[in-house]
Amino acid sequence: MASTRHALPLLQLFALAAFALLLFTPYQIPEKKLNVVILSIDSLRADHMGMYGYARDTTPFLDAYARKGVVFNNYFSTSAITPISEGSVQTGLYPIHNGLINFSTTFSSETSTIAETLRLNGWRTAAFGSSPEFSGGPLRAGFSRGFDTYSLYKDFDSEGVSLDTLQLFGITIPSMSGFDAASPQSQLRRNELPVEEAVAWIREGDPEKPFYLWLSVGSVHWPYGSRIPDRFSSSTYDGFLDAERYAENPANSSTPVFQGLYGRIYEGALYDENHSVIANDLARDFAHLRDTYDDGVYYTDQKLAPLLALLSSPEYNGNTIVILESEHGEDLGDHGYVAHYDLLSTQTHVPLVIWAPGVRPGRVGSLASGVDIAPTVYDLLGFSHEHLDGVSQAGALAHESAPRDAVFLTRTPLWERILAEGESWLAPFSARDKQEHFYDTAVRTKEWLLVHRRARDILKRYSWYGHLTGKPVVLPEYELYSVQIDPLERHDVYAANATEVAALRDRLLAWEDAMEALAPGIQTQKEVQPYF
Repeated sequence: MASTRHALPLLQLFALAAFALLLFTPYQIPEKKLNVVILSIDSLRADHMGMYGYARDTTPFLDAYARKGVVFNNYFSTSAITPISEGSVQTGLYPIHNGLINFSTTFSSETSTIAETLRLNGWRTAAFGSSPEFSGGPLRAGFSRGFDTYSLYKDFDSEGVSLDTLQLFGITIPSMSGFDAASPQSQLRRNELPVEEAVAWIREGDPEKPFYLWLSVGSVHWPYGSRIPDRFSSSTYDGFLDAERYAENPANSSTPVFQGLYGRIYEGALYDENHSVIANDLARDFAHLRDTYDDGVYYTDQKLAPLLALLSSPEYNGNTIVILESEHGEDLGDHGYVAHYDLLSTQTHVPLVIWAPGVRPGRVGSLASGVDIAPTVYDLLGFSHEHLDGVSQAGALAHESAPRDAVFLTRTPLWERILAEGESWLAPFSARDKQEHFYDTAVRTKEWLLVHRRARDILKRYSWYGHLTGKPVVLPEYELYSVQIDPLERHDVYAANATEVAALRDRLLAWEDAMEALAPGIQTQKEVQPYF
């Protein structure tokens, strides 16, 4: 293991040099159809990447590659739940409109995905990845539409992939399969990124036929750097939040890590199953959590290096649209809990970088939403997209226009809905939610975040955190945050800003009405999986 870890900095230097040679390569508008690649890195916060100002060197390869593209400073996912927000990316529709509103639903029959549209027009299509959310049940049925090859999570070799012989730009990528040690804890298989398979699929295709590749990356997701060599974290940590120690305990073999560990943290305190506080000073533990999270971010960056190098080569650099995005971020103790639970910026402000032929590198400060990716792809390819909820960011890519002054968010499904299959006390909530669809909404501008707690009444009775603490969770109907003054959105200033509230509330309610009018109805199927 030590030799692999020492090899990584040298690999980084070689790859950075290779990328640097391409920074000033002039783009040529190709005569043939463009390839499209979407890299979806689950749970990746924008502010934990170098390109967004993070002090730690967590993403050297991605940062180098980003210098050739357009970085969006204010991109937001439509939800804080993986399949819900990715559904917006792949369809250009908000969750309420496309029908995929929780883990037991799928896209409506009227909804088309990017893969369906491109395959119909002559593209070959493939999806590879390690995010289990897309691997089974109704979610697989929806996300696999339009793909010639669909190999996610359990469909590829669980022993890890070897990159020993892969050379790009004269760089030999050392094997990282040692990082992918097999584990009885299925969530650890998120670390096994099928990069080699994706690279081989690109290379083996007909060069005269354009391709669409979607790579779903699960290795940043909890349990945060487990089974990955320590880079920022310390192996001497012996506190409450040692996820690897938790996972290796046989007593926890059937208890998902959220319910058994991360989900037991609320308002900065750790609770046991009897509603008692075990610890209420978790500063050191939250620091360790961020360290291990950064370990996973760095690991992911290294694993993606071969694909980034291939896409930077002259063979693909001038004829391929590449989009890097994340389904959601992560709250690492910033609001007293862990995971992706709400509509706050720690969980919805995520990276978006777009590379495209003819596009000048730079940054975009205007707002962008997950529903904008599909119309942007269609715009760049010359397809119509007026039927979609999103707006094309092609003008922003050209540094000519800012098509948005607000983004809209939905908190759906609630954690209570996700966990209902294994918690008998949530059965009444689950039964009602299948008929009524409880959810919260929000509208965000550059100055404000207004949250509408539409589900507050049901949460007084059925709340995971209420169950944990033994106290009902009482929420206001609306919350307002001044995001410039209070970037972590910790101070509700609703009562002191009546003028701003009125305008934002009218706009949010109008959007809610429009979405309800477009909703295809709730069509639930069996749950795909417990959400570990």
